[in-house]
Amino acid sequence: MESTNNQVIAIQNKAGKELSKLQKQFNNYTRRVEKLKKELRDTETILDKARQKVNETLLPLEKKKFDLKAEILWVLDRQHDALPKRDREKLSEFISEQAHMLIERFGKEELKPLFEKHEQKSFEEHEQEMNQKTGETMKQMFEMFGIDLDEDADLSDVNTFKEAYERKAESEQARFEERQAKRKKTPKQLEKEEKLKQEAHNITKTVQSAYRQLVKEFHPDREQNSIERERKTLIMQRITAAYEADDLFELLRLQLEYNQKDSGDFALLPDEQLKYYNKLLKEQINELEDELWQLQSNDNPFQPSFYQTFCTPPERLDANIKREVTHMKKELKTLEEEKKAFEEPAYIKQFLKEYRQMQKQMAKSPFGGLF
Repeated sequence: MESTNNQVIAIQNKAGKELSKLQKQFNNYTRRVEKLKKELRDTETILDKARQKVNETLLPLEKKKFDLKAEILWVLDRQHDALPKRDREKLSEFISEQAHMLIERFGKEELKPLFEKHEQKSFEEHEQEMNQKTGETMKQMFEMFGIDLDEDADLSDVNTFKEAYERKAESEQARFEERQAKRKKTPKQLEKEEKLKQEAHNITKTVQSAYRQLVKEFHPDREQNSIERERKTLIMQRITAAYEADDLFELLRLQLEYNQKDSGDFALLPDEQLKYYNKLLKEQINELEDELWQLQSNDNPFQPSFYQTFCTPPERLDANIKREVTHMKKELKTLEEEKKAFEEPAYIKQFLKEYRQMQKQMAKSPFGGLF
């Protein structure tokens, strides 16, 4: 449950005294965390709304789109035998290519007989061959980087390459650690290691200290009053969730909310404690920024993400969905027209001519037809 407390987590300037560098940094970090948490809540809200609207409006149209693509392949199949041999071969290539894409990416299992007819092998055999070819290419690439595979390794299984890479990485890490262990560390290096260990220990203690203060106040086990025990149980759930998430910001907010502390009390924090607070808050900012990026982006840098397509800017969600619906309806109209046109052999011959030209252009591309 998200806190509804509106107190600002900030060190107040008392009696006109200027804030120290650490205090200003603390205020900057807490403001940034507050802003990022709000952005995350707003992003999750708009994404939920967008997904619901897309499911209601666009998914039915998308299903119809792939149904039409499948129907076009059956139309082409019926026209296949009436074409000259050269055109039959090229049309079979197109049908099997498109059927494979619809089966693999969109689950159009009903196209398997059509694929097998024009590919002249079972779908499973084709997949095994493709995986084997991909595996051979991967093997060559791995060997270039000195990663050897077992003679009887299954090259069609992606886990084969994952496990080989992990073995190589573990072996190199072990060798590195062995070399490091043999080197005699200087007093300065030993001092630095000890300092880092102590700092990590102090940071852990910082969160634990804030947690223990709240637990001491709100643990419900010793509470006699049933209503108060229920209230403290809910508070403890929030405290525990914040602690398990290493959410120092939320622990500080809970202190303000339930201990009736004034945010100015943070001015009393000693510099050493403030230093560790700032380090933890900076780490939390990095995590929140990464979480926000994950929500708003996708793995393909060449394509807009779901968020960018429908939720940018959030107030144009309905307009963005309407735009995509209009675009999809135009696609459906074009597919309907193509389905009808493919009933004519002359149209198929023209299509195959353009298909051959497109393949030639792709083959000449420096990217080998990837774009």
